[in-house]
Amino acid sequence: MIVSCKEFKTIISKFYDFHKRQFVWRDTDNPYYIFISEVMLQQTQASRVEQKFSQLVKALPDFNALADVPFAFVLALWKGLGYNRRAK
Repeated sequence: MIVSCKEFKTIISKFYDFHKRQFVWRDTDNPYYIFISEVMLQQTQASRVEQKFSQLVKALPDFNALADVPFAFVLALWKGLGYNRRAK
C-alpha cells in the first residue's frame, strides 16, 4: 500500500497519540530540561534515563548550577547511564 506524505503523518500521529509514554521531559518547555534529556537519551534506554533525570535536575536545576559544580559531582549523578563523555 502506498500512502501520501500527509497520510503517513496522520498514521504516525495517531500511533503516537495512542502509544506514547509519559516522561517528565515531555511535559515542559524548559530548554535546560529538554537539553539534559536529549543528552541523557543518547544511546541510553528511556527507562534508565527516567530514573536519573529527576535526580539530576533536582541537584542541578539550571545551566548555571551545572556549570558551577566539579565534573566529579556530575559523574556521580550520571552513574549508571554509561558513555560518561556525554556528561562532560
